[in-house]
Amino acid sequence: MPTTESKIKHEMSKGLFKKPGIYLVLEIGKTIQLHVIHKQKRSQIQKIAMDKFVVDFVEAISIPSKPKYLKEFCTDYFFKRKTKTSAKELYSQTQEGSVEGAETFVEFGANMGALLVNLDLLYQPKLIAITGSLADYFPAWSHTMGKMRNQYKGSKKHCPVKII
Repeated sequence: MPTTESKIKHEMSKGLFKKPGIYLVLEIGKTIQLHVIHKQKRSQIQKIAMDKFVVDFVEAISIPSKPKYLKEFCTDYFFKRKTKTSAKELYSQTQEGSVEGAETFVEFGANMGALLVNLDLLYQPKLIAITGSLADYFPAWSHTMGKMRNQYKGSKKHCPVKII
């Protein structure tokens, strides 16, 4: 399986990140990594491990011993915690008509939508590319992700999302 770095290089060679600006590549699977591409005359890539980003600040302050991390909401761990199975197996069940599976992917899509809104506001990228094992199930969660992005960003334009 190609690495995220090799996928980025391949997409660069095809011209995906050719205009000056900031591009984000979000790798989601067992962990969550953000690759920030600063494209000017030369490209600089910064890799950020996001697993331990705190997502519920109110609870983290009131109960500091039990913070909620991004890993719990936007990685394969989310599916194992919610359904005791992997995203891959749950996706198969969803394809066979599992309502629980579909509901879990809807919740995951909402989590991803909220994350993308924050990344969009923070970096104002030209594009967010998503890769990693959970990108394979994008059709199961993309609709809710888009709805969540629209809900939080409102009429403000947000950057496109592409699966690589």
